[in-house]
Amino acid sequence: MGMFCTSAIMFADIAGSTALYERIGDRAALDRIGTCLDRLAVATKAVGGRVVKTIGDEVMCSFNQASDAIRAATEMQLGQEAAVDGLGLKIGFHFGEVILRDGDVFGDTVNVAARVAGLAKAGQILATEPSLRQLPPYLRSAVRAMGPIVVRGKEQPLAVCEIIWSWAENMTMMDDARHGDDSPGAGRLVVEYGTVTREFTGSDGVLSFGRAVGNSLVVDCPKASRMHARIEVRQSGFVLVDLSSNGTYIRSLSGVEIVLRREEALLQGEGAIGLGAPVPESGAGAVRFRSA
Repeated sequence: MGMFCTSAIMFADIAGSTALYERIGDRAALDRIGTCLDRLAVATKAVGGRVVKTIGDEVMCSFNQASDAIRAATEMQLGQEAAVDGLGLKIGFHFGEVILRDGDVFGDTVNVAARVAGLAKAGQILATEPSLRQLPPYLRSAVRAMGPIVVRGKEQPLAVCEIIWSWAENMTMMDDARHGDDSPGAGRLVVEYGTVTREFTGSDGVLSFGRAVGNSLVVDCPKASRMHARIEVRQSGFVLVDLSSNGTYIRSLSGVEIVLRREEALLQGEGAIGLGAPVPESGAGAVRFRSA
């Protein structure tokens, strides 16, 4: 007999492994794939998840919440992008009831998760729409509906969504991801880090910053997360959304400082943002912002 519980079951499949074996040989390819699998395990455990098993070039993981699965999948994709090793990741998950027995996981949730992962392309994170209904606002804004998709073994089509983890300039966001704000009147926000300056109006979707290559603003802060936070435009103005492990600190010119931990805050006037630590008095290492 097994034990019943609810979990988010995720499959992360390494894409491009067959071509890699042909290109660099078995031994070198095996080492590179092993390194990739190790990264997936680290990302899983970092959010309290568990690697259930490895099946060839694919890992099966379980998480207590769908939000944990998203955090892990995002770290996996960011880490893979930074690796530049000729491989990619196809990730899919589903949340529901599962059967735990002898360390393994069984049930329809597992089957659905495997089907969803099979629909993903390299670089994508997919999930079923029902799995995402309980997400907090800061994560719901990173979800794009793909509509019902017919999959093998299921009588009814699955409502599938894509988790947007790479905020490319040409990414077309759904209306609900932009909170229905098609013509924001927030003006312009100037964001500076070191010698780099970005001017943001919201027309490109969002401005993201973190340690990983692929962010709009790549930062070199030891306590910052790979995908630390993002700024998006709402009806109220420019909103900073914390996505990090160590929190985001916002200090106004008057010296008042607040900390966000998976929360949101409106950016007003001028100030500085500390990534994973309070903004130092000197302002060194902080991201500066000002409305323009």
